[in-house]
Amino acid sequence: MNDPPLEFLRTDFGHKVYDSWYLEHARHNFEAPEFIEKHFPFYEKALQLSETDIILDAGCGIGSYTRAFARRGYHIVGMDLSPNFLAEAEKITQRENLEIEFVLGDYGEALQRVDNADHPAYQHFPGEVDIPVKAGDLVIGDSRLLHASHGNQSDERRTVITLWYHPFFALLPAEMQAHIGRLRQRLAWSDADWARIAELAPICKSDVEPLKWNRNPGPELR
Repeated sequence: MNDPPLEFLRTDFGHKVYDSWYLEHARHNFEAPEFIEKHFPFYEKALQLSETDIILDAGCGIGSYTRAFARRGYHIVGMDLSPNFLAEAEKITQRENLEIEFVLGDYGEALQRVDNADHPAYQHFPGEVDIPVKAGDLVIGDSRLLHASHGNQSDERRTVITLWYHPFFALLPAEMQAHIGRLRQRLAWSDADWARIAELAPICKSDVEPLKWNRNPGPELR
């Protein structure tokens, strides 16, 4: 069997090949209304959101979760790397008569690697405004978009809780599933807290050797 062209093996967001595949196939799974409605109550219950909270949905895709928040009265802004996804998000949003601001973000491979620390993307700009974050605020983000947050400029303590979500867990290689799936870390959670997130916890039933996770950067990143 001939190998498929390399172009069709690309999975980077914003690329026309991946976006076309996702819009035609994957959206019917991960963007289905019943899928969204099944998982949405978890966010409200776990995060105890209020109508005064401001939410940034970074990596919003076609805006399925963005619209779910908006329908419930939350102030939310959607951001994604793909103009194709955002065009679809705006089309659906207009059809539902919702008012949501969608913003096109860009990170690029050079920004991911921080090839140039003097790049304008890492600099302060005149008129730049920090987004105030208080206890209970929620930021849904693609980890490739958010490099860091500004320091706490208040006199109050600030706690940041990061939850990793793997919507494509079933499509990952078995070794990677094994690594992610074994990180239940039950001892770090009380029974009550674990019961609140267990439904979203990835589970790997394979006996393969977990992928060795390497957090040490190679020479090209030093």
